[in-house]
Amino acid sequence: MSQSHSPTSPFCNEAYEVRVWQQPWPSQFGDVPPVLQTTLDCRFDAFFVQFRMQKLNRTENYVGNSEAPLTFEEASPVLRKSFFLSKHELMLHDNGAVLRSLFRGLDIPEEYHGTVSQLIATIASSAGTSRMPIFVDWLYTFTVKTVMVMPQYSSYVDEELDTVILESMENYEPKPTPATKSSVRALEKFRFHQGSSSVQECSICLEEFQNGSKVTRMPCSHVYHGKCIFKWLKTSHSCPLCRYPMPT
Repeated sequence: MSQSHSPTSPFCNEAYEVRVWQQPWPSQFGDVPPVLQTTLDCRFDAFFVQFRMQKLNRTENYVGNSEAPLTFEEASPVLRKSFFLSKHELMLHDNGAVLRSLFRGLDIPEEYHGTVSQLIATIASSAGTSRMPIFVDWLYTFTVKTVMVMPQYSSYVDEELDTVILESMENYEPKPTPATKSSVRALEKFRFHQGSSSVQECSICLEEFQNGSKVTRMPCSHVYHGKCIFKWLKTSHSCPLCRYPMPT
């Protein structure tokens, strides 16, 4: 019996994260590249500004009443775009015209132009005479959420299945599988003597063997009272201790 899951219509969400900061030229790249140094020398008032753009596609699948979704993410390669911009332009003395033009070319939504511009202007303003590179990280996250709901009848089906299993267990009557009479008659009989065996009692009735009494040995070497093991083998063909099987 199988159960199906019915997904609701997925809903989407867009989110943007921006981080702007200034740092020395990354040490892993060594000294400032000659081309960049020449440009900075010619335009002392210029900043090297690098935009690093990345898109993250995220899928969140909610199953049943689970609060934690199954999440899958796929990130695009980082797109880097670098520019030389004057402090005048970064401080928005041109009313942000240059930055807005760059933002449009980088597909930054217009409603975020003001926020990103102010972040860049704040960094440029606090730089003083420093002309260390300015980095702008822009992360666009597109999330698709899907909720998998269980059909309304599923709980009823589960209850019905549990009822059938329970009734089947209640009605089950195990059928005894006795050992053959010939194999029982062929079992070894001998008289028990104290100290002749480490076993001192019958494991079926838990009574001690009397010295000189007759006992019966199974092929697996386990010893019992004759009447105890004969009665046992009428309903079960296995040794009570080790489950050694007798012929059936």
